[in-house]
Amino acid sequence: MNYSPQRLRDYALWYYFRYYPSDGRLLQKLREKGTEDYALQVFSDIKHLLQEDEILASKIDNYIYRNKNYRYIEQKMHQKLFPKDKIQDYLKKYKQS
Repeated sequence: MNYSPQRLRDYALWYYFRYYPSDGRLLQKLREKGTEDYALQVFSDIKHLLQEDEILASKIDNYIYRNKNYRYIEQKMHQKLFPKDKIQDYLKKYKQS
């Protein structure tokens, strides 16, 4: 499927505000819907709106609130394409407590 740049941008914003994905997952979805060039162009256009660190923290806090163990959290966050180093850095806060 090849979306036009405008339609791909609309899709990117809808997907981001619907699912709050990692930057990697959003870029993966854009590549699925459009060409590589369009995906990179749209991603760079909306990059200023993305707040991956806050989303990562919120999702990890939610998993901890639901009493999930650290290995489960790391696995799920890695599946969602969040950077491994950011996951481990944020989890250190809880592991030290």
